[in-house]
Amino acid sequence: MASAALERSLPNRFLALGEVGLVSEVRPVTGLQRLLQEAARLGFTHALVPRGGGENAPESLTVREVGSLPEAMNLLFDSSS
Repeated sequence: MASAALERSLPNRFLALGEVGLVSEVRPVTGLQRLLQEAARLGFTHALVPRGGGENAPESLTVREVGSLPEAMNLLFDSSS
């Protein structure tokens, strides 16, 4: 939704995994490591995950950890990157 609202594309081969709470915190989901393994197998190269969720991620994935939705949006849509 943010991508459409800001009229900015997400990076190619990108995925985001996590649950967004009522106060915009990004929380872990069950089976995160299995999901990252499958994403790498399918050719994804970049992942955004909840804090602590990037441990043991496949080497072929560039994983960034975030604690909140605003932090995720800053990483994805920061105009200086």
